[in-house]
Amino acid sequence: ANTNLYNTQRREMAMGKFIFVISALVLSSGSLAGAAEKGGSYELGAAKVLQSDRFGGQALLNINNMSMWFTKDGSSAYNPLTSGSGVTFPRSTDQVIYKDGLIWGGIVKDGDPQELRVGGQTYEIGTVPGRIISKGVAEDPSDPSVRIYRVRMDYATADLKLDASELFGVGLSEVTDADEEDLRLQYAKNWREWPTAKGAPFYDRDGNGLYDPNVDTPSFRDADCTATPDVCDANADQVAWYVINDLDVGAVQSLYGSKPIGLEVQNTVWGYARTDALGDAIFKKYKVIYKGTETTPDDAVIEDMYFAQWSDPDLGDFGDDFAGCDTELSLGYVYNSVDSDSHYRTFDLAPPAAGYDFLQGPIVEAEGEEAIFNFRKRSGFRNLPMTSFVFFAAGSAISDPDLGEYVGTEQWYNLLRGFQPQPDIFNPVDFVNPLTNQPTKFTLDGDPTTTSGWNDGIPLPAGDRRIVLDTGPFQMALGDTQEVVIALVAGISTDRLRSVSKLKFNDQFVQEAYDNFFDVASPPVAPQVRWAQEDGAITLDWGWNLPALEATEDGVEAPFAFEGYNVYQFPSQEADLSQAVKIATYDVSNGVQAILGKTLDDRSGVIVSVPQQIGTDSGVRWVSTITKDAIRGGPLVNGQTYYFAVTAYSFNGSEGAVVTTLESVAQKFSAVPQTPRPGVRRSAGLADSLTVRHTVGAADAVVTATVVAPEEMINATYRVFFNGNNTWG
Repeated sequence: ANTNLYNTQRREMAMGKFIFVISALVLSSGSLAGAAEKGGSYELGAAKVLQSDRFGGQALLNINNMSMWFTKDGSSAYNPLTSGSGVTFPRSTDQVIYKDGLIWGGIVKDGDPQELRVGGQTYEIGTVPGRIISKGVAEDPSDPSVRIYRVRMDYATADLKLDASELFGVGLSEVTDADEEDLRLQYAKNWREWPTAKGAPFYDRDGNGLYDPNVDTPSFRDADCTATPDVCDANADQVAWYVINDLDVGAVQSLYGSKPIGLEVQNTVWGYARTDALGDAIFKKYKVIYKGTETTPDDAVIEDMYFAQWSDPDLGDFGDDFAGCDTELSLGYVYNSVDSDSHYRTFDLAPPAAGYDFLQGPIVEAEGEEAIFNFRKRSGFRNLPMTSFVFFAAGSAISDPDLGEYVGTEQWYNLLRGFQPQPDIFNPVDFVNPLTNQPTKFTLDGDPTTTSGWNDGIPLPAGDRRIVLDTGPFQMALGDTQEVVIALVAGISTDRLRSVSKLKFNDQFVQEAYDNFFDVASPPVAPQVRWAQEDGAITLDWGWNLPALEATEDGVEAPFAFEGYNVYQFPSQEADLSQAVKIATYDVSNGVQAILGKTLDDRSGVIVSVPQQIGTDSGVRWVSTITKDAIRGGPLVNGQTYYFAVTAYSFNGSEGAVVTTLESVAQKFSAVPQTPRPGVRRSAGLADSLTVRHTVGAADAVVTATVVAPEEMINATYRVFFNGNNTWG
C-alpha cells in the first residue's frame, strides 16, 4: 500500500497536481536538462545531420568507467589526438594501455610461394577501412559510408558534455552547446544509417529481417525480437561498428613484410553504463571472413592459423609495470610493480590492474561438444581457449618483432605458437620458467597476490611490457568465418595487489555474463538532473521531467524493483564513485533499508556479503538543496566549483539472489554557488514558503508551495489543481 501511494504521489507531483513545488530552475550551459529538453527534436527520420571531420574516422567507447580510442583503419587503444595512450581507467584519470591490436598468422595455401603470412595491427596498421566486395576488390576507404558507426541508446536525452570533451580533446569548460548538438546529431545519423547491409548487427524488433531505424535498434548482436523477445530486453548502452580489410599491399608489408591474405574483419565494440563489473569492461568482437585476393583460387585454405590479442600496456608510469596471466580465466594482464604509481598518485588512487580475456576463442570441430558462435550454441564444435601467453620487455634480449621486414612475420609466427620471437619457425625457442627450468607456453602464470609460482620480476626488473594472448591452431577455407570475442577488463582497489584481485573478480563476472549472452538485469536509468546555483546553495531537481522520471522508476525489470535515489558529492570531475561522499538517500518507505550483496573482500580475497545500499525508509524525494560541503566541511562557498551526481538504485528481494541491488552510473556535473546577478532583486528567497489561498470547492487537501529557484520566480498567479474538473479524488 505504501508503494502504491508513493507511485501516485510521484506522478501527481511531477504533473503539478499534488505537492506544489516551484521547480523551474536556472539551466546553466553545463545542465543535463538542456539535452533532455531537446529530445523530441531528434526524430530519426527528420534530424538535420551535420557533416564533420570529427566523426567517423576516430571514435571512443566511453560509456562507463573505462574509455578506449579506436580508428577506422583498425588502430586500437591509441589516442589519435595526443599520439599517446588510448585507454584510461578509471575514466578521466590516467592511462592503462598504450596500444593494442588483433594479430593473425598462418600457412596460406593459395598458390603464392609466400605461404607464411601475418597481418593485423601493432605499432604499424596492416589494415585499411572498408569491406571486401569480391575477391581482391575492397570498398573505397574515402567513401562516406566507410566509417565508424557509433551509437548510444540514450543519445537523445543524455548529457553529452563529457563525451564531447573526450571525443574532441578539449576541456569540459570548453565544450559548447554547439559541440554537444553536433555530437547528438551524429549519433542520430549513425542510428539512422546503421550499416546492416554491410554486416552490422541489430535487434529486429518487428521481425521482418530489414532494419527500420524508427523501430529496430542497433546492437552488438543480431536477434529476431519476435522469435526471441527476452534477448532484446537487454542491449549494450553504447555500440560501435566498423569494417577493415588486409588487401592493401603497402599497409600489410609495412607491418611485418607479408603479402595480403584477403581477410575482412568486422569489428563490434560495446560497453555497459553500470556500476558493477560490467562497468569496468569494454567488449570487442572480431568477425573474420576469408574472402581472398584477386588471385585466390576457390580451393584456398589457411592452415595452422592463430589469433593473438597483442598489447603494449602502459599503466600510469610505464617504467614500473609488471605482467601476468591466469590460465584458468584465459586472462593476460598488467599491474604495478610498486605500491605507488606517480601518475595515479596525483588522483589519490592506488594503481589499478587491467587485462584481456578471450571470452570466446575460434571454433574447431569437436564431436559431442558445444561452442558459442554468433551468440548461439553450435553443436559439434568447441571454442579454443587461450593456448599460450607470452610477454617481453622493451629493451631486453626478447623484444618486439622487426617492423616492415619479413623476418617480423617469422618472429610473430613463433610468438603465436607460444615461443620466443626468433626468426627460425622450424626450430623455435621455448620460453623457460626460471623457477622450474622447464619449457612453458604460459609465462608469468603465478599468482602475485600470494607470491606463488612464476611472477614478474624474475629474472627481469620492472619496466615497459608487451603482452600477447594466443589462441589456435585452426583452419579457414575460402568463404569461412571465424569469431573472437575479447573483453578488456580492469579493477582498482586500495593497493596494487588488491587491484589484481579485483581485476580477476571482475573478469569472472564478465565471463559469466558473456556465457549467458549478457542476459543480465540492467540498473535503473540514470536520473535527469537540472540544478540552480544560489547564494551559498545548490538545488538539484530530478523530478522535473515526467517521461525521464517514469523511465527511471517504472523501467526497472523484474525481479528488481525501483528502490531509491542517492545524492553524491565528488572531490573532482575525475573522481570515481569510491571517492565520493554520499550526501543523502531518498528511498521508498517499504521496510527495505540495508541491502546486502556479495563482493570481494580486498584483504582476504574472500567473497563476502556486505551492505551495498543503506536506505532510511524516509520516502522518495525529487528535489534536494545542498548548503554544506561534504568533502571539505563547512558551508558551500560562493564562486567555488562543486561536483555532484544523483543515482537511482533497485532492489532484488528474491530468496537466494546473488545480485541484490543495481545502481545507475553517476553522471557528474559541476555547479558554482553565487549571489544574484547585479541588478536582480528577488521577491522570495530559497526555501521560502508562499501563501496558498483555497478558492474553489470544499476539498480538505493541504497544499504547500516552496521556492526552490528564486531567480526563476515571476510576478504571477499560480494555480494548483488535482483533477481536470477542479475536483479532488
